[in-house]
Amino acid sequence: MVQPTNNGGRGYYPDPSQNLYDQYGGKAKYRAALKARNDAKTKYANDKKPLLTAEKKLKDQLAELHAEIDLLESQPRPHSDALKASILQRKLKVNDTLDKLAVVQKKSAAIDAKINASEEAFKKAKLIKGGSGGSNGNPENAVYGIGKTQAGLYYFNAPLVKSGTFLNKGQLPKMVSAGGYPTGDAYLFWTGIEQYGGKGTIQMDRLINNSATKAAAIKEASKQKLNIDFNLYGFKFHYNPTTVNMSWSGMQGANPVYEMLNLDPAIAMATNLFTGNITFDIILNRIQDIALLNPNGTSKYGEELYGKGISVKTDDLKDIVQKGTMYDIDYLFKTLHGWSGYGGFNSTLRGKTYDPGWLPVRPVELHLGNKLRYRVRVSGLEVVHKIFSEKMIPLLSVVSITCSRYWDGSVKK
Repeated sequence: MVQPTNNGGRGYYPDPSQNLYDQYGGKAKYRAALKARNDAKTKYANDKKPLLTAEKKLKDQLAELHAEIDLLESQPRPHSDALKASILQRKLKVNDTLDKLAVVQKKSAAIDAKINASEEAFKKAKLIKGGSGGSNGNPENAVYGIGKTQAGLYYFNAPLVKSGTFLNKGQLPKMVSAGGYPTGDAYLFWTGIEQYGGKGTIQMDRLINNSATKAAAIKEASKQKLNIDFNLYGFKFHYNPTTVNMSWSGMQGANPVYEMLNLDPAIAMATNLFTGNITFDIILNRIQDIALLNPNGTSKYGEELYGKGISVKTDDLKDIVQKGTMYDIDYLFKTLHGWSGYGGFNSTLRGKTYDPGWLPVRPVELHLGNKLRYRVRVSGLEVVHKIFSEKMIPLLSVVSITCSRYWDGSVKK
């Protein structure tokens, strides 16, 4: 594997935001666009606070008026003229309050539109639009090197169907879009104004998948007659892990940074003496997908399966029906093997697969939370299938993942 350079003094592992800067024509322009967006959102959020307070007050008043009307109307009949007048007075107040509430909600909606407009303006400030893929617009034919890698151009496995989540209809599209589908970048998860979060993700390392690595991969592929997919892939969890175990170890007299940068000839013997490990279990669940999908990838009942605005490719839907949770494991192997000939081949037994039977020694990015982001290699993987269909398609699986950490700080010569 081609070893990355020192990257001009920025370190072995550059700032992951660098690809964002490139989209906006440089760091300064990106920060200016981001500041304008954030300042606008902050202003509009402040403008909306008194409206939200007023809306709550009016709704409370409505609740009190309705309670008073119900109490008065429950009095023994016939009602006296004074009682009827009192009831009428409160009903008039209800109408007046509803009118005031409509005005407040209209103003609030106008502010929401301005917030959305500021977000759109921020997106339109990009110099380079990503996601269309190759010349024919097919993402599968796209080729992205280090200079072209954009935030939003990692391809992920499909999310869960709506009925497989624990989110309401309003939260679901926001939760999925926070991570991006079909394209996204885990570096952007758990960030932004609304903080809807994202799902834990393992994605290809943005440092080693550069132009030099690509050139070396093409050269090797021509020798071995291998086909290489130069897309960037990620494996997104269905549910975030409930527990994450972290461990650290050290060796007296050793410099772990020196060792991990491959500057010591004894690295092969010494690395495991001071490495840090991260282990966790996740659940993969395709029970509802299999129940709701036809073999050709269409919905059995014609309903929207994955949330508003989320469109899953037909080939992926077919793979889910045929492979169940192994569809997601394929995405994990696709991510781990990166730009190699084992990132997709035809097995004589299983057909098209990304599982050659071993784990590569290749860095990937592990994103578990906003401040739980690490450069690792997956050193251990175990899958326990718990539930199968009548065709022995795994529907529910528990995946145990062990990650060994790499140095992900900045190192200058």
